[in-house]
Amino acid sequence: MNKTISVIVGVVVVVLVVWVAAGPGTPKPSVSTSQSFTGVSPSPVAPSSPATAPLPQNTAQAPVARETPPPARQSSPSDSLRDSKRAGALEALAGGPAVPQSAAAATVTYTDSGFSPASVTIRNGGTVTFQNNSSRAFRPASDPHPAHNGYPEPGTCNGHAFDPCGAVPVGALWSFTFHTSGTWGYHDHLNPSKEGMVVVK
Repeated sequence: MNKTISVIVGVVVVVLVVWVAAGPGTPKPSVSTSQSFTGVSPSPVAPSSPATAPLPQNTAQAPVARETPPPARQSSPSDSLRDSKRAGALEALAGGPAVPQSAAAATVTYTDSGFSPASVTIRNGGTVTFQNNSSRAFRPASDPHPAHNGYPEPGTCNGHAFDPCGAVPVGALWSFTFHTSGTWGYHDHLNPSKEGMVVVK
């Protein structure tokens, strides 16, 4: 213990002597004894790890699945029945059943709203029957009004055929047979705004 103190004192004396010899302008050296006796070395600083580069992203898109169209649906007897009912509904909205093309006969009903159906098609030699279901008498006759000479066949009513030459009472009917092909317009002579058409093929 005494030996250690003597060593320290000797070191201090040597430092003082050197300082005095160097002059008053020389800064005093600092003596640190902590590291000499502790023997503790500074902890090493761990090197920083380099920044990790981002992984490249996979930009490839997955293939799009294409939908397969459903197989074509085959018609069945129920489809034909449904189509037939639909056609009947359309005919009802049109004012009555459609007359088949080139029919041998057709019936036209006259009501307070006019002729129904407004147009019929028959074959040459076919007959159209005009039924009066209105609230008053009517007189179906060939256009134009009032000559009634549009249909070319001669007849007994002022020389014209397509004319009953008189009013048809309520509930009664009148029939006319067409022997000339063509499209023939007609009207109610007693109410000319009500019109119809007969197509003869």
